[in-house]
Amino acid sequence: MPAFLTASWYATDDPYAERKREWFVAHARGASFRSLDLLIDMTRKMEHIFLMSRDHLTIEHAMRRAELFALGAADELVRAVLATRSAADLGNGSFWRTVWMFLLANAQAIDLAQVGPMIDFVQAIRYERVTVETRDGIVLRDPPQPSLPMKRRTVQSMLRLMQDWHRSLGLANGRLIWAPSPLQPMMIEEPSQDPSAPPSVWQLMELTNGAQLRTEGTALHHCVASYADQCWRGASRIWSLRVHRGEKVRHVLTIEVDIKRRAVVQARGWGNRVASGKPLRLLQDWTARERLRLAI
Repeated sequence: MPAFLTASWYATDDPYAERKREWFVAHARGASFRSLDLLIDMTRKMEHIFLMSRDHLTIEHAMRRAELFALGAADELVRAVLATRSAADLGNGSFWRTVWMFLLANAQAIDLAQVGPMIDFVQAIRYERVTVETRDGIVLRDPPQPSLPMKRRTVQSMLRLMQDWHRSLGLANGRLIWAPSPLQPMMIEEPSQDPSAPPSVWQLMELTNGAQLRTEGTALHHCVASYADQCWRGASRIWSLRVHRGEKVRHVLTIEVDIKRRAVVQARGWGNRVASGKPLRLLQDWTARERLRLAI
């Protein structure tokens, strides 16, 4: 039996926990994995890739990874998809297969930095209830477009819809406030090579309201303002890495933490660029200190 499948016996509040254990037992008894009652359609090629998955992968990530590789996705696209929350949710498999086919068909036209935001957008407008501030308080409303199809979509139309949604949602949730997580901030001072210049102070801080998310998104030209609802509901926590030089402050990196999984699931710089260099090293130091997994 592949070692990564043993994770099925440690699942507790996992919605697929019992099904995973059934898969394990059936496969151990000799049934082919693709013949089981799975959440996505699995081909022979997909099954082979899945059963060869590395030990550290979760069952969900291993299945999503195998699905994408079997469809012909390149390494870079697979990594971009696995960095999203949807990678761990195997529900609505038939629809998500159309999303992967859209990404594959338009791989040359889509900036990899936009893959994560696009998947988040599709997940939100089809499946997530929306928190809305009204005169009567905060209310939950149904997903705005639960029947959004991917057929006949163009990259330009998807990006336009995504940007409009991010803009409207960021403005709508600007007044949402939530309690900070148990994680601790970090501050590191580095002296300047010029003795007369002020030192550089790196600060990693948590953002705890919609207005802060909107400021962060404006500074780094990305869609973090749309995460206010998820933070308010406790599904995500957002942190900001900044560098101070005297009175000047530069936003460098926006980090999403999944508290339930104790994992950093996204780290994005200007225009959704991936973390690298010194900011990534500082993030690695912080995750080690806070005993978080770096799942990016």
